[in-house]
Amino acid sequence: MEREEEYKQKCRQVKDYYIEEICEHENAGCFGDAENARKWRRLELEELDRQYREGEPLTGFDLALR
Repeated sequence: MEREEEYKQKCRQVKDYYIEEICEHENAGCFGDAENARKWRRLELEELDRQYREGEPLTGFDLALR
């Protein structure tokens, strides 16, 4: 798989994982947890961006990619 395509796939995976998590928290009325999930999604995507730019393996650092 081409590196750019892998990067896009991993970003989509992170977004899908956290969108599900955010919706679950919001539906349960746990808005603080939903905000926490948004924070982790942003940090995970920033880490993927850094790894992509620096030519490192695209592993991220959170559960979304495991």
